[in-house]
Amino acid sequence: MTGIMAAVVGLTFLFGFGNVWTLALRLGVPPWVAPLVAPAVDLSVLGLLLGTRYLALQGAGRGSSGRRAGCWSSPA
Repeated sequence: MTGIMAAVVGLTFLFGFGNVWTLALRLGVPPWVAPLVAPAVDLSVLGLLLGTRYLALQGAGRGSSGRRAGCWSSPA
């Protein structure tokens, strides 16, 4: 599972880098700043994937703590 996640992160970085760079240029971002924006977007996705993987390995999905949080957040 960790190997699959690494492959997904790598492919996301490769494909996303070019797309975000092009989008930044189309939105009027200066050409020297556009390559800096793309890795920031990819690193935020990487952080989310690594964080959820870490929590899954630690057993955060098991037990009733998640259910209790869901019960408290659903009425709000």
